[in-house]
Amino acid sequence: MTEPHPEGRGITLSIENALADAGVAREEINYVNAHATSTQSGDLKEYEAIVRCFGQNPQLRVNSTKSMTGHLIGAAGGIEAVASIQAIRTGWVHPNLNLENPENIVDVGVLVGPQKERCEVNVALSNSFGFGGTTHQFSLHPSSEHGRQTTIFVQRLHTSRPAYRRLVDSVASYTLHILHGGPS
Repeated sequence: MTEPHPEGRGITLSIENALADAGVAREEINYVNAHATSTQSGDLKEYEAIVRCFGQNPQLRVNSTKSMTGHLIGAAGGIEAVASIQAIRTGWVHPNLNLENPENIVDVGVLVGPQKERCEVNVALSNSFGFGGTTHQFSLHPSSEHGRQTTIFVQRLHTSRPAYRRLVDSVASYTLHILHGGPS
């Protein structure tokens, strides 16, 4: 139920569909907030899918919010979207904590290390995967109309289930409302 396809086909297809839906070229993505649940098979398949989708982009930075929060089940995708928005707003990506023994095939040069790093995000991708193949991705980028620090444009959300689309759209709308000075 939670084991990804042995070749990571679902993850790759989901990322490719999200990019196509958003009209975003692979080269535009320079930050991925990975789903990364600290499961050997899931994390490795997601890493392989990210590398398959984005190739050898020397600007690409990958981290996982779950390295700091643990898995927040239904809230995880919303928190990860907020972390991605904050990366765009501040120019800093949070660290990958507790990443001590990655698999030999993992190029750790693409991963954010144990300290936060500077990253001027062009377009961010936030991955979320759930039980039974539920997937969604946000692509987020700074709005050129209002400036990098104040406005984030949620370019497109790709999700495999309509109920999750409504939930995640609500989280995104609320998050953007907060960023624009609404009530907390």
